[in-house]
Amino acid sequence: MWISPETRATLLLTADLAGDAATRPLGVAEWSRLARWLKARSLEPAALLANGAECLAGWADEAMPPDRLDRLLARRADLEATLAGWDRAGLWVLSHADAEYPKRLKRRLRARAPFLLFGAGDRQALNRGGIALEAVSEDALGFACGFAGLAARAGLSVLARLPGGPAEESPPAAALLAALSRDGGAIGLTEDDLLEAGADPALAPHLRPGGSGVLVTTRQPGRPSRGADALPAGRTVPIGLCLYGLCDAALLARPVRRHLPGALVPDPVWEDAATALDHEWVPVWLRQPAPDMSELLRRGARPLPDDETSPRTLLAHMAPAISAAPPGFAEAAQPFPMPPSAGDTFGLRATAAPRPPLRLVSSDPATPARLDGAVILYEAFMRQALTLLEPAPLAAATLARVLQLVPEQAERWLDRACAEGRVVREEETGLYRRAAR
Repeated sequence: MWISPETRATLLLTADLAGDAATRPLGVAEWSRLARWLKARSLEPAALLANGAECLAGWADEAMPPDRLDRLLARRADLEATLAGWDRAGLWVLSHADAEYPKRLKRRLRARAPFLLFGAGDRQALNRGGIALEAVSEDALGFACGFAGLAARAGLSVLARLPGGPAEESPPAAALLAALSRDGGAIGLTEDDLLEAGADPALAPHLRPGGSGVLVTTRQPGRPSRGADALPAGRTVPIGLCLYGLCDAALLARPVRRHLPGALVPDPVWEDAATALDHEWVPVWLRQPAPDMSELLRRGARPLPDDETSPRTLLAHMAPAISAAPPGFAEAAQPFPMPPSAGDTFGLRATAAPRPPLRLVSSDPATPARLDGAVILYEAFMRQALTLLEPAPLAAATLARVLQLVPEQAERWLDRACAEGRVVREEETGLYRRAAR
């Protein structure tokens, strides 16, 4: 396996090598200090391979004395043996200095971008972008696979983080395989050992030369365990942020909460989406924007329109964030319930039993609905709808999805709001906007 001198130096200093157990490689913080010191002196890590003693003149760090760095740089035979094993398995490695290192990842994550990426498959695909499918679970599997197929036909790659284990048991992997089955590109980000993940029977054929699948990780393949205090080489950022660093747009296939159920631990899917929105890296779309996701809407996420058919239309500019949360939106526990993903547009039924949505519309159009509290519900709807319409016009179906209403109820209330002069329906587009004050 050929690697650049910069990548070679980085591996010598940070990688665990099978033939060397005495010298502790540099951790993330240590490597960062050394890299900054070299950069301040207009030096690259590869310079250490030719004349380490001269390059390190003036270097003073108690945790990384020059003799430790010299021992790490001397592990060249062990590195060659490790590289030969990776090459036999069809793996590759990239460092920051390599021309093939993903430009999006470096531009968005900057100093936090992983200094080493390990992968299998077509590494050129990492610079092509695509649409990331997040929060893919069993009840959203039909939607995710159908959407992946549409993306493949539109010439777009599909990206997903893989939770580990066999691909045939993983909903995100099923979505990637759906794209690959339609001759599309697929990029899976994993924290598993690439030597095992790359040999998965379902994925391996797509990772061979001529295939359009890619697996990528920040974890060193075959890394021997050195205890809880040792950090994997190259791992400077959660794999989920790498997902947002590589894609052009992201779509959450199901609702997620800020914290995992029954715990105070943050949900990494929610946290990574929020970070991407805060930095305006890519548009983030929500297929089922439940009340628990109102914070993501405030940060700029947008609900997926009901009539959305082309994945390419998701590659839009960042939507303006909603300046204030709709009153009671975040606190209400699904005030307008609707079925979960049973209404899957791509034909597969959800595993969860659907709940009947709130329905105030009379079955007889000539007979208006007369229910106690109907006026209160209408005004609650208007407070939320007017806030959502503040940044830009929206379709009635979009408002219905965000506010968990059946579409006909939203349309009835919007018609009433138009009659009252509070909302205007645009004739050309059919979208609703807030009336001028």
